[in-house]
Formats: sequence, C-alpha cells, structure tokens
Amino acid sequence: MLIVGIDGGGTKTEVWVCDPAGRVLTRTRSGGSNPAYVGEAAAVRHTVSALRGALERSGGDMPAHVACCIPGASAVQRQLLAGFGVPAERVSFLSDAESTFYGALGRREGVVVLAGTGSFVLVGQRDGKLQSFGGWGPVVGDPGSGSELAVRLLRAAAGQLDGLTPGMSLAQRVLAHYGAANGRELRRLIGARPVQELTHVLADAAADGDALALQIVEEHAEAFSEYVVKICSHCRVEPDATVALSGGMWELEELRRRFLARMSQRMPSARVRMARLPPAAGAVMIAMERVSGQVSESFIAKLEKSVSEWKGDVAAC
Repeated sequence: MLIVGIDGGGTKTEVWVCDPAGRVLTRTRSGGSNPAYVGEAAAVRHTVSALRGALERSGGDMPAHVACCIPGASAVQRQLLAGFGVPAERVSFLSDAESTFYGALGRREGVVVLAGTGSFVLVGQRDGKLQSFGGWGPVVGDPGSGSELAVRLLRAAAGQLDGLTPGMSLAQRVLAHYGAANGRELRRLIGARPVQELTHVLADAAADGDALALQIVEEHAEAFSEYVVKICSHCRVEPDATVALSGGMWELEELRRRFLARMSQRMPSARVRMARLPPAAGAVMIAMERVSGQVSESFIAKLEKSVSEWKGDVAAC
C-alpha cells in the first residue's frame, strides 16, 4: 500500500511516496505548481510529472491515497485528476497550509511561520481550529516572503542605479544576475525571470558583509517578527507556545538568526524552532489520516527517522 503526499508552491513541487509504516520509498521534485505564479498549464504539467515519476519509481502500484496540497489547485483540479490516473475518491485536494502545519508540528496545536516564495502564518488551537493569515499572493504581497525580500533588493539596486542611494555593490550583483549591462536593460529583463531568485543574490551579498544587504535583511526580519507577534496576540496564543519555522527562506542564515533574535525579545517564553518535518511529510500524514482515520506517533516517528536517514536522491521530473 502506497501513501502519497504532494506539496507544491511557486518554486517547486515535491512528491513523497511512503509505506504504511512511515518509511519513505521515493521522493521526486519538479517545477512550481502554484497557478498564481507559474500559470495553470505549467502547474498541471509539473505536478503530474512529479507524481507519475514517483509512482513509477515505487513500482507503479495504485496508491491508497494521494494528498495534493498546492495553493490554488482547485482551479486545475479536473486537469490534475485526469493526469494523475488515480481514482478521484483516492485523491484529496487541500491547502498547503494544512500540510505545512501538520509537518512542522506533528500535531494540531501551535504556530507555524511559513516563508518561501510566498508566506503565511498558521495558528492551531486546542479545539482543532486552524487559522491562516497572509498567503495573499504576488499582487497583494506576503509579509516575510521571498518575493517581498527580493523586491526590497530590487528597490535598493534601483536606488543605486538612479544615484539616489550610495554605492553600486547591490546594483552590480542584480545586473549580473539578469545579464544586464545597465539600468535600461534591467528594466526590460526584470520580468523574464522569477523575482524570488534574487533572494540568493541577497544572501550572498549579506554573507560577504555588504552593509546595505545586511540592512535589508535586518529590516525584513524586524517587520516579519512584528507581524508574527501581532498575529499571536490577535489569536491569544499562549506565551510559551511552540512556533515552528518552515519554508526555504529560513535557509538564509542571516535572516533566520535575526528573526530568532527579534522573537526572543518579543515572545521570550515561546519555543521557536525549525519545523519537525517539511510540508511534503505533512501531506503524507494527511494521506495516511484519510486511509486509517488517524496518524499514530509511531508513524510520525518512523517518517522522521526515515527522512533523517534518507540516502536516496530526489529525482527531478
């Protein structure tokens, strides 16, 4: 029996296939699957490719259940089902908020701060109620997201190119990233590549000690921590609540360190830590819950152990 979890976003899509004990059998990855960021056709293509590749590498058996946790997937649900080749009753379409929360905490109570291409904050109460804040997408903007951080960098680089901000260090890095010779070419090329890719440009600049880059990261961490604490206050979260950090943005050391420092000042009793498991594992847990009605601690522990001991590749599909 195969238990399958799909986690997708604006940058990538991951599929995990597990056995009923919680052992990871296969992991695949493809391009972004959030229709708001990559378009409907690409979202379907990437998701179907990742799932089919994962099932083929797991022996080709029909899965007991597939939990598909992708923002905006409802817009392409019919196309996804057609591409999956799995009976509709064996597929659940859910928000990525649920997989992120479940994976990060392994339970239904606490706070999860997701920061990737987009961002959102999830608050789970003892009564099982899950509240979500943020996640508005690229037009409205998401506080703390990679897209927001990238825009901060672009604005700083534009200020340098316009001569309004001292120096040219960030401008030169941004020009090099886009292969642009000057500001005029940059204006033309900005829309040609996903803006969130610039987070790596900023991370490199911060690691090299660039003063303006460090200032941008500091301001970003300050604003994001203030936003998270405001949500916790609004939801009357207990002062000693567990706050789990999930998403690719936390791989940026300077951002993570500064955010943790601000949170320790604003919520000194809170247990702020990295997520227990990634969102794809949360999707697996949801799929298991659909099959058996519950997810045991032994299943989660086995899943966690399997992830930590994983020596296989993550196949690109």
